[in-house]
Order: sequence, then C-alpha cells, then structure tokens
Amino acid sequence: MSTSDESTRRSAHAAIPLFDWTASHAQRAPEQLAIHDLSAQQRYTYAELDRRARQLAAHLHAQGIGLGDRVALLAPNGVHNFDLQTACARVGAILVP
Repeated sequence: MSTSDESTRRSAHAAIPLFDWTASHAQRAPEQLAIHDLSAQQRYTYAELDRRARQLAAHLHAQGIGLGDRVALLAPNGVHNFDLQTACARVGAILVP
C-alpha cells in the first residue's frame, strides 16, 4: 500500500472516543491493586498499568501504528496482554489476539 493510500485509509476512519478505565483508575486510586499475576507472583497498581500502557502506546506510535491498524499477539496469558490491549486502544489500533 502506498503512503497516500495509507493516509487516505486512516483519515477515512472516524475516531471513536473510548473510555480509558486504566487512566481513570490511575487518577482516582493510583496505588490500588489492579492485577495480581499469581503465576509470576507480581502485583500491579493502576498507576503501574497506566505507565506501562503509556510507554507501550508511545512505542507503537513511534513504529507508525495508529488508527485502524491491526496488531497481532501470539503469547501466553500475562499482564503484557493487558498492556498491549490498552496501548492499542490508546493509539486507535485493533488488537488481534
């Protein structure tokens, strides 16, 4: 796909405002436990999840991933799945697990 085709495709998609509950909880209760990964014995607060998603969203954006793009994930279950789902939503991409 050419660059002009790609920009036309992206501009044709209307941005759908989504509620970012991770960011919302991070503002209201940053130190509250959000995820307890029993297999890895790791605990994550809402502030940590928000920071991880923000960093990953910035990385996706830097790679040119944005509105309407698909991001595939083939991995075992873990907090990284949640990170990627949240980051994709923040840049307008679609996670394909």
